[in-house]
Amino acid sequence: AVHGPALLRVEARARLDRRGAREALVVARAASLPNEEVVVPLAEKADGRAALPDGGATTAPAVALIALEHDVLYRVEIRPKAGEALVRLFAREALDSPPSEPPPPLAFRSLGAAPRLAPATLELPAALHVEEGQVAPGYDELGSLTGSLRVQHRTTNAVGVTEQTNNAVFAGLAYRRLLEPWHLTLKGVAEHRQRFVGSSAEWLGGEAFYMHPEWRALRAQLTLDGYTQVVDGQRAFSGQLAGMLEPVMTLVPGLHLVTKLGAWNGAYSLSHVEVSKLLEVDPNVYSRYDVSHRRGLFWEEGLETEPFTNVVLYANARLTTNASFSPLDQDHLSTTAIARALLGRTYVEVAARGSAFFVDADRPDPVLYKTLFLSAFHTLWLDERQHLEVGFWTAFHFDGNFPEVMVHLSWNGSNGRRFLDHTPLEGEDFFFPQRGPSGERGHLEVLAP
Repeated sequence: AVHGPALLRVEARARLDRRGAREALVVARAASLPNEEVVVPLAEKADGRAALPDGGATTAPAVALIALEHDVLYRVEIRPKAGEALVRLFAREALDSPPSEPPPPLAFRSLGAAPRLAPATLELPAALHVEEGQVAPGYDELGSLTGSLRVQHRTTNAVGVTEQTNNAVFAGLAYRRLLEPWHLTLKGVAEHRQRFVGSSAEWLGGEAFYMHPEWRALRAQLTLDGYTQVVDGQRAFSGQLAGMLEPVMTLVPGLHLVTKLGAWNGAYSLSHVEVSKLLEVDPNVYSRYDVSHRRGLFWEEGLETEPFTNVVLYANARLTTNASFSPLDQDHLSTTAIARALLGRTYVEVAARGSAFFVDADRPDPVLYKTLFLSAFHTLWLDERQHLEVGFWTAFHFDGNFPEVMVHLSWNGSNGRRFLDHTPLEGEDFFFPQRGPSGERGHLEVLAP
C-alpha cells in the first residue's frame, strides 16, 4: 500500500532459463479511480554482476517509473505474466501532502513490541507496520471464506412454555467481503442443521456492517435471516429482518459509553405446534415465544473499558419492547456483565446475565432468568492465509438447572486481502488482529481498537 502522490520505481529481472519471465505487469489500484497499469518488458541480456541463490544467471534490471498523482491510498501489485521474476519496488512519497485516509485496518506482522495499555479512544486508526509474506496468485480480491462444523445441545425455554431443545450437528459456509469505497462489510452464511430429533433444518443469512474509518465510533448493522424445516410432512419457513445503530462515546480515556438501538420484524408460516411435537421443531423455524413476539424494539446502554490490550470489560442493560414498538410497553429487561481476555491465541469470555420478563398478555406472572456463560476459542494458523479455530461454549441456567453445550471447529481462509474483511468490532471477531499468524516473529505496534 502506497499513499499518493508518489513516484514508483520498479526494477525487474528474470532468470536466464525456461522459467524466466518475459514481461512483468504493474497495477496500482485506488478507490473510485481508474487503474494505473504498466507492462515492463524484461531484459534478455545477462548481468554478470548478479546471480540467484541457486547459482542461476539473471538478466540486467529493466526499470519503469509510475506517477501516482492523487492524494489517496493505492494498492500496488506486481507479478510476471508468466514464469518467474525478481522485482524491487521503490516509492518516493510527497512530503507536503499528509495522508487523508487511515492505513489498512488489519494486518498481522510488525517489528515493534505490543503496548500493554489499550488505546484511549475508539477513534484511533490501526497504525501497523506490516511485514508481507508470499501471496498465492489468483483470487487476490476474493474475500474471506469460512467453513464451520459444530455439535451443540441448546434448550429454549420460551418463558413458561415447555422447553424446546435444539440438539444437532451444524455444517456451515460463510463468505465476507469489505467494500472499501462504501466502508461496508458484507457477509453471507448458509448452514445445514442435522437434528438429533425431527427432520433437518437449513439457515440462509446475510449481514451488512457499516463503519467509516474516520468515524469508527458510529456503526450500523442490518441482518436478514431465513430458516426452513419439514414439520409434519409440510415445509415450514420463518424469516427475520433486523437493524441496529451503535454509537460509541468516549467518556474518559479508556472508558466508553455504548448505545445500541435496534428493531426486528419476523414472519412465520407456522402459527401453532402441539406441545408433543415441539422437540422435533427447530426453535428458529418456530417457537411460541418468537411467534407471539415477532417484532419489537430494543434499547441498550453499556459501559466498556479496556484496561489492557488483551482485556475488555463490558456491562449493559437492555430494554426490549413488545410488538407495539412503544418504550412504555416493555416485554423484558436484561442486564449483562462480560469479561473478555486474550491469553496467547486463546480467546476466553465469561458472562452473567439476568432477564426479568414482565406481566404480559400471554404471561400472567413475572419471570426472572439467571444464566452464566463460558466460552473459549483457540486459533491454529496453517499459514498466513488460513487458520483453524477450535473451541467450546456453555451456558448454565440457574432457574432450570439445564446446561447448554456447543463444540466448534472452523476453517478460515483468505489470500491477498489478508483477512481485511474481518471487522474487529464485530462480536465474533474480538481480538482478531492480535490472533494473527507468526506471533513469535513480531507483534503489533498499535492494536486496532
